[in-house]
Amino acid sequence: MYVAGEAEILSQPRQGEARKHHYLDSYCEFSPAGLEHVVKNLADQAFRNLIFEVPPAAAKLRRPGLGFAHAAGARFSILYSGENICAQLIELSSGSQAQVTGPAIVATVYESPVEFISPEHGTRMLRGFEDLEAVPIGSSGLLRCEAGGPVRVLVVTLGCE
Repeated sequence: MYVAGEAEILSQPRQGEARKHHYLDSYCEFSPAGLEHVVKNLADQAFRNLIFEVPPAAAKLRRPGLGFAHAAGARFSILYSGENICAQLIELSSGSQAQVTGPAIVATVYESPVEFISPEHGTRMLRGFEDLEAVPIGSSGLLRCEAGGPVRVLVVTLGCE
């Protein structure tokens, strides 16, 4: 799970007691399979999060390291790195770019537009919280911030290193 922005929720599991959680921006965690709960937003602003379910077959995938290449004008933060999934936040300044290698999911979680160039889909502007781009295994794409910035992009890579 990745949380965009600050949030306060009440999580009521199917079995057990409800717990209040306070999340800070860019919070990222991995939970084991089988978590069933109802979430109530306690804050005035929207609770914005992305949840990635990792299928058992992800253990068979191999990823080439962390799934991105460093570039001038880009900052990389590893938010979570586990056996079968890795979540990184890439911050691009104006005029910078970074390469992403699949298998990966690219998400613009803060509504700052970023250009994504891939062999599969050509050039696509990712503009909103719901804009996601899949990078297939064995492929790569280029994130590019032409103007504006900084732009923060979440990249989740699947498979084992």
